[in-house]
This record gives sequence, structure tokens and C-alpha cells, in this order.
Amino acid sequence: MVGLRTDALAGDPDRRTAHPGPAIRAAGKALLSRLQSEKRWHADETRWMVFAEREGKIGHRWYLWVFHSESVIHFVLDPTRSAQVPIAELSDSEGGIVICDRYSGYQELARTLGDDPPGLLLGHQRRDFIELANAHPDLSGWACPGSNGLASSIT
Repeated sequence: MVGLRTDALAGDPDRRTAHPGPAIRAAGKALLSRLQSEKRWHADETRWMVFAEREGKIGHRWYLWVFHSESVIHFVLDPTRSAQVPIAELSDSEGGIVICDRYSGYQELARTLGDDPPGLLLGHQRRDFIELANAHPDLSGWACPGSNGLASSIT
């Protein structure tokens, strides 16, 4: 199931959708509720250019957020990269594991949920081992890719 929270779409200054029908609103609420009922989410955000004027918004850089659980993919388009976006998306859940990159907003989400720190994507962890091997060549046999090191087992 895929859902899109559209309350922040450009051209809509009071942060409501452009008059969606009751069935669309109900489906969106059901998808969000399902997402929040699950215990593991992948989360990410990326820049998204929106070429529409909005009062209080300088520039065209918005953010498209994606929250993916086992059964739901939920997109959020927001004018900010604020930690309030993932908090608003998952704060009604009973907690779980967020698998994400190092963006500090996910750390804030974990604190809000009272959970352990978010799970870090393996690709980001692999980078740590490569940096360790570069900074400390004596550890490269343990950490360096291309050998039997730890980083080579994380792809």
C-alpha cells in the first residue's frame, strides 16, 4: 500500500489538500495508521524542487520524505527538513526501529518515541570502516574492503 500526505503541497497556504474527497482522506488516514502500527520503518528524505510561491518559504527547495514499513510506503512532501516531519509521521506509534541515515532528525524521533537510537544503514556503517582503515593503516586488514576485513562483508 502506498500513501502520500499532501497537506504541505505548494499553492495551499493553509496546509490542507486541495479538497480531497472523503474516500481519499479516509484512505490516507488508514495508511498512516497502518504504518504507525508496525514496528520497523525505513526512512529517508531528499530534496524536491517545488516551483510555486508560498508565503514564508524562501526558495524552491522542499523535501520529499518516504517512510516504508513492511506493508506501507508513505510519502510526505514538506517545505522543511525539520525533525518535526518524522516525529509527526511516527509519534502516534508505539515505538519500533527506524532504519535510516545519519540525519539528526531521526535521532530526535528516537528520543521522542523513547526508543533506542535508529538503526544505521549498512552502507553508512561500511563507510566508517573504510575511513578507519584509511586513518589507521595498521587496522586495514580488519576493516578494509577487498580483504577479509569487516567492511568487505558489508555491501
